[in-house]
Amino acid sequence: MKVDPSSQATTLAIINPVLRLNGSSEVRLGYSGLSFFCDVPQREANETVHFTLYRNETNTVGEHISRGNEEATFAHLVRNTSEGMYTCKATFQSTNKTGLSQGIFLTVLVPVEDVTVESDPPSAKVWEGERLTLTCNAAKGNRLRYEWHFKTKTATMKLVTSGRSTTIHRVLENQAGNYSCVADNNLTAGYSQDIEVEVKVPVSIPRIWYSVHKQVKNYSARITCEAERGSPPVTFTLLRNTRKIMNNTRDFLNITFVLPITLDQNMGIFTCQAENGKKPVHSDTQMVYVARVRGVSLESRPHPLEVSVNEEMVFTCSVEEGTFPVYKWMFNGHHLQANPDSYSLNQQGNILTIPSATLVHNGTYVCSVCDAFDKTHCIKSAALQAEVKEVVPVSIEVVAVAFGCFLFLVIILSVCCVVAFKYRTGEYNPNSGVGMEKSAIWDKDMDEQLRDCSMDNSDLESVTKM
Repeated sequence: MKVDPSSQATTLAIINPVLRLNGSSEVRLGYSGLSFFCDVPQREANETVHFTLYRNETNTVGEHISRGNEEATFAHLVRNTSEGMYTCKATFQSTNKTGLSQGIFLTVLVPVEDVTVESDPPSAKVWEGERLTLTCNAAKGNRLRYEWHFKTKTATMKLVTSGRSTTIHRVLENQAGNYSCVADNNLTAGYSQDIEVEVKVPVSIPRIWYSVHKQVKNYSARITCEAERGSPPVTFTLLRNTRKIMNNTRDFLNITFVLPITLDQNMGIFTCQAENGKKPVHSDTQMVYVARVRGVSLESRPHPLEVSVNEEMVFTCSVEEGTFPVYKWMFNGHHLQANPDSYSLNQQGNILTIPSATLVHNGTYVCSVCDAFDKTHCIKSAALQAEVKEVVPVSIEVVAVAFGCFLFLVIILSVCCVVAFKYRTGEYNPNSGVGMEKSAIWDKDMDEQLRDCSMDNSDLESVTKM
C-alpha cells in the first residue's frame, strides 16, 4: 500500500513535540525559577503521552506523563552542570511511536567576582623597547568579554584590544601609566584596580663641553655633561685619560664638574660616562687645552681697500692662537655701532661684511680680540684704511665732443698723407722742370714722411678698431 507523502509529513509534524522555556536561555547560576514546557500540538484529546527531558541527548533531566491536552512542565534549579543542549522526547502510548523536539541550548552564567590585572614582568616596571604583557583575571565568572582602559595624568582611553591578555612588544615611554580591565558576561561586570606601568628610559649618549672661568689669579674649567633622554636617577662619571676622577648621582640629565687648570698647558683627554641601570654610555672625547689669544691679523677683500660706492668690502680677523676668542670691531677709533642695515657679522664674529659701501665707510678699521674668560687680555690688529670713491657719470655732451675731435684729427691726417703721396709721384707740378728737380730733391725726404705717415695710419687703424 502506497503512503501519501503529504499525509506522512503531517503525521510526523503532529508526533514531534515542541520545547520552550519560560525565559531567557542565558540564566544565572542558582536560579530556581526556570521551567521547560513540552507539548505535542493538535494531538488527540484522549491520547496519553510520555514526555522525557534530556540534556545533551543522554542525561535524563525529568519525565512527565500527560493525558488529554495537558502540557508537560519541568521545573529546573540551575546548577553548574545545567549548561547544555536540552531536547524533549514524546512517546505515544497508543501507538508506541516517538517524536523529538528541537534543541534549546541553556547557558549558565556565573557572576563575575574579584577582577585583577597581572603583569609580566610582575613589577610592571620595564625598560623602553622591552616586552610587556597584561592579563585580566577573574576569580569567578564565565563566558567573559574583556575591555581594557589606559589612563594617564591628562586622559583616559579605551584600548582597541579586547582579549583577556594584551601585549606591547616594544614599550614606549608614552605608554607608561595606569591600566585596568573590565570583565563582563551580560549578567554582571567586574572592574579591576589600576596597575601602574612604569617605563624606564635608558640614558642617551651624553654630550661634553667646557668653559673657562677666572677667579682672581686662578683659572678653572667647568666641564659639562648632558644627556637628552633618560629616567632618573642618573650617575655621571668624569674620566681623564680613561681614569675615573669624579662622579655624581642626581635626578637631572646634566652635571658640571669644576677642575683647576693652567693656561697654555694640555690638561688631558676627558670623557663623560652616564648610567641609570642599563649599560653605561660614553660621550665623545674632549681635550682640555686653554690658550690665550695671540697673533691677531686683519685682512680685507678687495686688497688694497679702494672701492667704488655700492661695492662690497669684507674684513676677516684671524688669531694664531686662542681657545675662546671674543671679537670686537673698531671704526675710526670707536667701537662699531650696531647697524644691521649697514654691515653684518658671521656667527663667530670674526668676519665683517659691508655689502654696499658708501662715503661714510671711508676710514680705518681695526679688529680687537679678547679672551672670553679674561676680558682684560685683548690684542688689536693693525689698522686697514678703506677708501670709497664716488663714480662721476659722463654726460652725453662730453662723449659727443670727444668723438668729434677724434674724427677731425683723422680727417687732417688723411689729407696730409694724400698730399705727400702726390709730391712723391710728381703729380703735384708735372709741367715744371723745377718741379722735377724738387721732386728729385724731395724724394728722399718724402720717403721718410711717407713711412711716418704709414705708421700714423696704422696707429689710427688700431685706435679705430679699439
